[in-house]
Amino acid sequence: MIITFITIILLIFCDQYLKYYVATHFELYQTKPIIDGILNFTYIHNDGAGWGIFAGQRLFFIVVTVLIIIYLFYILMKQRHQKWYKLIWIGFILAGAFGNLIDRILLGYVIDMFDLAFIQFPIFNIADVALTVGIIGLFIVTILSPEEESLI
Repeated sequence: MIITFITIILLIFCDQYLKYYVATHFELYQTKPIIDGILNFTYIHNDGAGWGIFAGQRLFFIVVTVLIIIYLFYILMKQRHQKWYKLIWIGFILAGAFGNLIDRILLGYVIDMFDLAFIQFPIFNIADVALTVGIIGLFIVTILSPEEESLI
């Protein structure tokens, strides 16, 4: 279980550090290519979810995120004797939720910066990647071991 908490702390640190770096080294809406034609850094403020849905619903996102975090910590404590590779995915989801919650509480919006240049896709951040990877990992673990006790 300690590896889960280390993962949470490292992911939150990386997320918040990169957001700080982008906010202090880029102008708002400034774009710099990372891999030409594939991936850019584009600094934006996002006060909604992907594709701008629920824009301006700060309190809604804060309340829902806090409830999800409480529930996931409950699951983590309840399932603490599961194999580490099962719990790690909950850690990814928690780190992602915390990373964006910190922004919403302190700034009123989320800082996003990863821009896929080759496709029309919302600009995202490390917290979003952690959430997505965690959900996919949890889904795969659940599917591959249906005979064992479910994590959630």
